[in-house]
Formats: sequence, structure tokens, C-alpha cells
Amino acid sequence: NNVDTFQDTFNTSVAAFLEWGLFDVARRYIDDYFTNSVRDDGSIDTRGPEIGQYGKMLAVVAKYYAYTHDEKLLRKHQEKLQAIVSLFLTLRKQSKEVPSSDITYGIIRGWSEHDSSLKIDPYRFMQPHFSNNSEAARGFHDLGEVWVEMGRKLRDARLEKEGHDALLESAEMKKDMESAIDRSIDHTQQPPYVPAVAGDTPTYGKERAY
Repeated sequence: NNVDTFQDTFNTSVAAFLEWGLFDVARRYIDDYFTNSVRDDGSIDTRGPEIGQYGKMLAVVAKYYAYTHDEKLLRKHQEKLQAIVSLFLTLRKQSKEVPSSDITYGIIRGWSEHDSSLKIDPYRFMQPHFSNNSEAARGFHDLGEVWVEMGRKLRDARLEKEGHDALLESAEMKKDMESAIDRSIDHTQQPPYVPAVAGDTPTYGKERAY
């Protein structure tokens, strides 16, 4: 069922269960989702995965660990979590194929909306959204801290290094995003206009890049 694999449902549900103290429900939801809906390469068995929601997935799983310190569950799905990290790293590499002077340099391209997959020529919606990049940076930061803590606790040097690498990449994502935001602000408008997509300067009544 497409609704069952909807990333937004997973993220909001797990976050709510955690805040309500329903840790066992959150554990079972995470376990089921990563077992049955997340593929080995980190992709989601759903029609239109949202790039930003991948970042939120990392963040909510990290929140689960922060509340429960359940190493067993994260160990079980460690490879799939790292596969999502690798997916982001691939997108980051692609985002740097433009000249460093390009406003969109380093900003991850991707869908920000599940239903973009149903549009005509859906790949035109694979845009450098600031929201996708910020969610990725948050996910890398939060999961990175978890991997470092677990790596030290379990004496797993590889896991600890993956955590440090994620934290460094998060900082680099933020750096590129802050630069792109500064260069994308339209100061001719009052108040100054900050677009949703790096470098986008839409005019009222015309179609936006996103």
C-alpha cells in the first residue's frame, strides 16, 4: 500500500510515538519499515521518494536512539541507514558537477514532493531545494552523533569514523547552503525574497522552477 510506505507518515508517526513515550511502538514501527519498505540500497519502496524526507528518517531514528539507547535495533538496520547516507553522498557529488561559481553548487537536487512522480515530465521537479539540503544536513548531524557514541561504546572504530564523517559532511552541507542562500536573496523585493530553490527568481503569475 502506497500510504504505508509514505515517508512523511513514517517520520511524523515515529516522532509522535517518541514524544508520547511509546518507545516500543516506535521501535516496532522503525523495525517494520526498515525491514519491509527500505531496500538494501537505501531507496524506499514507494512511488515518489522525497529527498528531504530521507534526511528526516535519519533524524527520527537518531531521536529514537537518544531516547532509548537501543543499540540492537540500530545495529540491525545499520547497513540500510548507511545506504541512505551513501545515497546523499552520491547526490552531493552530483551537485558539485556544476562550476563552484554556480549558485546551486553543493545543493542536493531532488523531489521535495511525493506526488511529483505523477506530473508530466516529473524530472523537471528534481531541483536544488534548500529544504532538502537542510533536512539532509540535520539527518547527517543527528545520526553522526549516534554513530560516534555507539562506535565508542561498542568499540567499533569503523562506526565511529562513519559518525565523524557524517558530522563533517553535515557542516559542509550547511556551509554550501548558507552561501547559496546569501546569493539567492532578492533584495529588490520588500521584504527581501528568499526562494525555495537555490538561484530561483520567480515572478508572480509565472511558473516557478519547483
